[in-house]
Amino acid sequence: MITGRAFCKASLLNNKLYVVGGVSKGKSGLAPLQSAEVFDPRTGVWAEVPDMPFSKAQALPTAFLAELLKPIATGMTSYGGKLYVPQSLYSWPFFVDVGGEIFDPETNSWAEMPVGMGEGWPARQAGTKLSAVIDGDLYALEPSTSSDRGFLGKLHLIIKDVNSKINIMQTDVLKPVELSDPGTGSTCQNQHLSSEQETNLWKVIASKNLAAAELVSCQVLNI
Repeated sequence: MITGRAFCKASLLNNKLYVVGGVSKGKSGLAPLQSAEVFDPRTGVWAEVPDMPFSKAQALPTAFLAELLKPIATGMTSYGGKLYVPQSLYSWPFFVDVGGEIFDPETNSWAEMPVGMGEGWPARQAGTKLSAVIDGDLYALEPSTSSDRGFLGKLHLIIKDVNSKINIMQTDVLKPVELSDPGTGSTCQNQHLSSEQETNLWKVIASKNLAAAELVSCQVLNI
């Protein structure tokens, strides 16, 4: 890459690999990055992408807060031909959501996420936000210690339970229900189902005991 970075977020869009944010090693420790870049496998070349503006972070009321809290990208997903990047401000171990920004490759520019979208993107753990796109719908998830992917038109979670067992859970995709305020997007909670019915929508399709092994991530592989 053009810039050395760790803990960055990556996603595929238009057969190219985009990488945003992360941290680099500075004189006083790890420094958060607003930069982004893209790799084209056809040319084998990395190219720079405009820096994330972090517009909401720049609008902090005082210089003290701006110095104390550093903006970071906490997730990224390719959705509708654009890259959606939820963001946070952090001063370890504290994280504060500041919405997010959207990168449009056609205009090579960033714009703020719609009101309610970035703020409502749940965090799995400090600095990490999960999402999956299935059949053109974007799902933001909040399971404990889990990774997620869309596979065969269904939503899957790979979860490590309290007994160190890895469970692969599956559900049919729920139809989003539009909220009364169109600016806040939609929710996948089905208001016609009872809490017991919603719980039973998930089923364990495979499991394995991996003892002390930690679950890091998963990918979909078509063979």
